[in-house]
This record gives sequence, structure tokens and C-alpha cells, in this order.
Amino acid sequence: MFLLMDKDNDGLITFTEFVQLVALLSTKATLQEKITLSFQIMDLDEDGKLSKDDVHQLLHTSITENSIHLTKDQVTQIIEHTFTDIDADKDGYV
Repeated sequence: MFLLMDKDNDGLITFTEFVQLVALLSTKATLQEKITLSFQIMDLDEDGKLSKDDVHQLLHTSITENSIHLTKDQVTQIIEHTFTDIDADKDGYV
């Protein structure tokens, strides 16, 4: 989670990044606020859409942090299957 919140990869979480995390975890946050923050966390290049590269970086971080052993081919297959299911207009973004 730390790596996902550290959007500028400086090894630190800014106050704004921390507040966003707390808001996401708050029971008072609306579903829309939680969805929006989740999207912002996942949109690593901050271009307003999720690319296969964004998902690859997130999946790699998750796999590494949880000591899961997957080959590059397995990771690629997961991403391809995910985008096949959720990329409605097939433009390579969500």
C-alpha cells in the first residue's frame, strides 16, 4: 500500500497522500469517493485512465510485497485476460 500511495516515488508519503489514504479507509467516505481515490491510486501516470502498464506496475508491486511467485508470462496472461474482460471499447485503457 505504501508504494501505491507514494505517487512521486520519493520514499515518502506526503500529508495529502496520507489524508487520501485515511479518507479511503473511512467508513464515512461515500462509495464514489472510495472509487475515485482507488482509481487515482491505480492511475500511476496520472493520465486519467488505466493502461496495461499501470496495471502491470500495480500487479508487480502486489506480487512483490506479498512474496507471490509468478512468471512474466503468467503476469502478462493475467493482465491480458483482465483487459479482455473490462476494456469495453478495446482501446487498451480502462
